[in-house]
Amino acid sequence: MDMNIDKNILNKNLFFIDTECRGYIIKNNVDYMKTYNGEVYKTFERMETKDFKIYEMYSYVYKININVEGEYEIEKVKEVSNLADFIDCIDDIDMIVGYNVLFDVYAILCNIYHKDVHNKLDIINELKSKTVIDLQKYSPRYNEKNNYYLSLKDYYKIVVNEPLINSKLHTAKYDCYITFKLFLQLFINNSEEDYFFTKIRLYN
Repeated sequence: MDMNIDKNILNKNLFFIDTECRGYIIKNNVDYMKTYNGEVYKTFERMETKDFKIYEMYSYVYKININVEGEYEIEKVKEVSNLADFIDCIDDIDMIVGYNVLFDVYAILCNIYHKDVHNKLDIINELKSKTVIDLQKYSPRYNEKNNYYLSLKDYYKIVVNEPLINSKLHTAKYDCYITFKLFLQLFINNSEEDYFFTKIRLYN
């Protein structure tokens, strides 16, 4: 295994996130800004919103390390179940991982901006500086130009050999959990190859 590739995610705080939102975003007169991963965030300060809010969010935080025997070890660091706690630990974030995760990050940015949060502009700038890994981009038949991709549920069924609990789908905690399981299986499947880690390196 190429340790120069592996080191991008080893011993890092990986924040797996999912949000469930209500309301509307009116996309008029939008400016754009580049993030570190080359993706485009819409400028949320100028977005008109109608009752747009996060009603549920969840984050599992994990670290992946290699022990003295050369085996991978997965350490759960913490769980975060609301926006306030997420803001409190924003300095601890090394990478943000999710499925269509730019939507979730955007939702968090928008909610922070429109709330009475102390030092919110500093928090926003800190969050925008984080490395983002969007697992949606690795799904089969992904087409960025046409915005076509598999759903998290369908991609999970292809990659992970475990049944889904359909009644829990589209809840932030469960979707966050299966995103972690999907990431872990991709990590295992490709740990002897350059493919997965090279893609991660593009986001640094």
